[in-house]
Amino acid sequence: MTPDIAKALKALLQYKEPDGRYLVTRKVHWQAIFRILVDRGIYPDGTDYRGFCYYMEEVFPTAECRVPLSYQSLKGISRTMYVRPFTEWRYDTVYGISRQAYERMYRIAATLNELLECR
Repeated sequence: MTPDIAKALKALLQYKEPDGRYLVTRKVHWQAIFRILVDRGIYPDGTDYRGFCYYMEEVFPTAECRVPLSYQSLKGISRTMYVRPFTEWRYDTVYGISRQAYERMYRIAATLNELLECR
């Protein structure tokens, strides 16, 4: 199972938008990755952000990635809608994010979900 996760994550981090820009561009985007791996039961604990960082170092080390995983940016998920299962995500201004930022996060989660379907 691990090589398929690594393959999907590598493909996600290399995925480019139609305008040629990378889809994943910020450390906070790891929140979408976390959410999909939790929702699929690949990572079992939806509240253990530090444990997820350790898990990722075994499965897909990110230190050399273009956008490395950071516990500091991941733990912020608890203050966002991204803490909910992906199927429950809805844009809401109460979280103080722009529609564009939400749509990018949604595309990241949906793309990873799709990549994992192909495994």
